[in-house]
Amino acid sequence: MKTFEELVLKYLNYRFELNYSERTIINSKRSLKYFNQYLQELNIFSPLDVTKFTIEDYRSFLFRYRKKNDMPLTTQEQRKRLSHVKLFFSYLVKQDAMLYNPASELEMPRQSSVLPEFYLTKTEMAKVLKTPDLETVRGVRDRAILEVFCATGMRRTELTNLLTTDIHFEKEVVFIRQGKGQKDRVVPISKRGISWVQYYIEEARPVFLSKATDVLFLNRYGDSIHPDFLTKTVRDYLNQANIKKPGSCHLFRHTLATIMLEQGAEIMDIAQMLGHKRLETTQVYAKVVITKLKETYRKTHPLKQMKNNKDGIKAELAQRRKKKTNGK
Repeated sequence: MKTFEELVLKYLNYRFELNYSERTIINSKRSLKYFNQYLQELNIFSPLDVTKFTIEDYRSFLFRYRKKNDMPLTTQEQRKRLSHVKLFFSYLVKQDAMLYNPASELEMPRQSSVLPEFYLTKTEMAKVLKTPDLETVRGVRDRAILEVFCATGMRRTELTNLLTTDIHFEKEVVFIRQGKGQKDRVVPISKRGISWVQYYIEEARPVFLSKATDVLFLNRYGDSIHPDFLTKTVRDYLNQANIKKPGSCHLFRHTLATIMLEQGAEIMDIAQMLGHKRLETTQVYAKVVITKLKETYRKTHPLKQMKNNKDGIKAELAQRRKKKTNGK
């Protein structure tokens, strides 16, 4: 019987052959590593010794687990780790390495519907865009990056994967290759965003370009910018703009969806723009936007004619006191 590590390696190679994304494979590897550590603490070294009760106990362990900052794992993180375990055992059964899947009946933690609470106002967006130092090539590059985030709402990994040929300047669209779920899509980009990308390509990119590459946004070594570095960079600019709202690159994504919905965009259009596979993912933004609901409320509420300011309240109180006095 092969060891747990050997079976995991075989499983990851299998997923790679099926053309799963590098990010998915890395997440699988990480989740199974955590699960294996848990098993070793129980002196379980073979998948054959894993029972459904073992996995149920692991689910409880994840629920109780606390990170170094004493914060629990999010429900989403718990579900992700458990789903990779379920898929792994399903694979072992298909490969006849096990007779049954001990995770097949596992009930997953219920995913709560969390609203994207934070997004930038138009004023805040304008403020953070003005933060990079345009006297430096890095500042020009970073301004172009921020403009692309604001204009398209793409994910950070999608931005780091952009090639110079992915920006169609005349058509004013961006080709996003291999987004989440390895899905390609084409989205519009504003004239303003196009202008900043052009300026970056002409004025700053040649300074970063140390070897032949079509990658659009480069670091100081001439390589593609790492997503984690991009997160830190954007967060730094938000701090410089004195914007205390949590988040980084994804904050622009929330902002784009929210403001477009406020301006009357359809849910389907937003879903296509953001590259959402399921419409339910996009509909969460509709719950945040209450502009239209407030307008309808003001027009149709049965008590809309009642005076609701301080003068109205004082007038009603005076009328009540007058009635009481006359009654006496």
